[in-house]
Order: sequence, then structure tokens, then C-alpha cells
Amino acid sequence: MEKHNPAYAIYSRERVGIYPGTLHQKTTSKFLFVRWLCLFAGMFLWTYAGKLIHQGQALNEISIPVFSCPFNLDQVAEVPCYYLSHLPALFGRFGADFPERNIAYGVLFIVTTLFCFIFLGRILCGFLCPAGLLQDLMDKLRQALHIRPIVVTDWLNRFLQPIKWVWILLFLGFAFAGGDFCDICPLKGFTTAQGGYWTNLYLGGFFAVVILVGSFFIKRFWCIICPMGYLMGLFKRFNLFKLKKDCTSCTECGACYHACPMRIKSIYTERDKENVQTVDCMMCGECIHKCPEDNALSMTFCGKTIYKSSRKTFMSKFSGKKE
Repeated sequence: MEKHNPAYAIYSRERVGIYPGTLHQKTTSKFLFVRWLCLFAGMFLWTYAGKLIHQGQALNEISIPVFSCPFNLDQVAEVPCYYLSHLPALFGRFGADFPERNIAYGVLFIVTTLFCFIFLGRILCGFLCPAGLLQDLMDKLRQALHIRPIVVTDWLNRFLQPIKWVWILLFLGFAFAGGDFCDICPLKGFTTAQGGYWTNLYLGGFFAVVILVGSFFIKRFWCIICPMGYLMGLFKRFNLFKLKKDCTSCTECGACYHACPMRIKSIYTERDKENVQTVDCMMCGECIHKCPEDNALSMTFCGKTIYKSSRKTFMSKFSGKKE
């Protein structure tokens, strides 16, 4: 039964046939439905809303840090990754030309960036990032074509971690040592294409193809190695959104680990702490959705529970009933 029935196998100590990121049951979830709506809204807002709202003029003076590439001229607001990898350009805002306007812009950008990093964190990755939407759509396409994903084992996950650190060092290195990170950024081509613009991709075009193919076979492939996501995750302690675990309700089935697109094992192995949010967690809610125990995992906002695991919800995946 373990080899043919995932619903039974996750209760087994051996969990035969279940691997990280491969547990997919068809179900209806209001929470995940809202997340998909937010992803589409985020892609539309950061890519097209500036053109529609302001009759073709980008609202570049709104200093809200989002995921809109500066090469997409219709973005609503400028993106933090550009200035964080081009610190001289940010400090140039405090120049002699229009000093009051530039200083106000620079201060507002820094304040809003810190607000998003500190208080929102990687919830932006799970709910608003256009690159995240593209990766999720590639994963849905793979499922629709009935192609098996690449199983991200513990060994493969350890192999990907040094690649993540290389991207982080390159991202920060360009900021302090000079150069243009945008020349190798794989997301530059996606964002400009969404906005209908042409741009020179340089080496980033090659990496874009790698990320696109990788996302087809590995869910949220880019998120595993994304430098911006990691930097936002560093402020997890102060985030308004938290991932909680009731260790007394956990039966150690491992479903949360198998469902996690970021391959985070500590959520499954934790036996004492309540706060299990990690620097890599993008708060997508997949672990909560696949957890078979009441209240074992939950997501909170300002201390209030907004989503929690439920045995009834879990079993409805196999009975055909909706939540």
C-alpha cells in the first residue's frame, strides 16, 4: 500500500515513494487560492499598472521596494535589488542636482526598503514576486504534461547551497567592488519581456534559460539560490508573518518536509521551538496545507493565526470533498 497510496505512505515511518517536493494531491484551498491571486496581482501591478494608471508615464518617484526591474520602463516603483547592487547610484540621489528632491527620494527608498525587509520579509517571495509566479506556472505546466520532477534529495539540496552563496557574493560584490549585476541577472529578461521591452541580456540571458528549464523540473528552483530572497530572510525575527509549530501535535510524518519547495528540513525535525521560520522559508503555506495533524503547523500575522493545518482538510484531498 505504501508504494501505491501516498495518503497511506506519509503515515509510515519509511514513507516509501515520497520524496521532497513530490507530494501533489489535487485539492481546493482558500489560502492557496488567495496566494495565486496575489501572485497574479503582483505581476500585473509591478509590470503594467504604472502605464495604465498614469497614461503611459511610469510612477518612478514612488519609492516602494518591489520586484519591478528598472529595465521595464512601465514599472510602478523602482526595485531594491538594483540599488542594493548599485550603491553608488543610490548615493547619487543625494547629489547636487535638485538636492531636496533627491534626498527625500533616497530617504524614502531606504525607509520603505527596510520596512519591507524587516516587517514583511519573504512573504513577498511567496505572494507577490513575478518571478515566483513564473516558476509556479512552469511547475503547473510540468504537471499538466505528466512529466516527473527532479527529486531534490538531501544531497542535491546540499549541492545547491554553494551555488546560492556564489550568487549572494556576486550580488554584494558588484555593490562594493563595481560592475553591473544586471548583466548576469537571470530575471532581467523575464521582467522586460513581460513589460514588452527589448534589452541586452548578456550572460543573464543564458542564466535565464537555465532558470526557466530548472523551474520546469524543480519547483521554485530560482528561489533556492536567489540572493535577494536570502537577504530578506535575514530579518525573519522581526517579520509580522510567522510560521509556528505545535511540537506536541506533530507525529513526525515528514509531510511538511516533502511538500516544501525550499527543501527546509528543520521544520520537520524541530521538537522544541514554536517558531520554525527559517531564513529560506518564503511563507508559501505548502507545509501547512500538506500537514495531516490539527494545529501542528500554522501561519500567524501579528500573533493572530490566519492559516493552520487540519486533519479534516488533509483527508478531504482523498475523499473528493472541498474544504
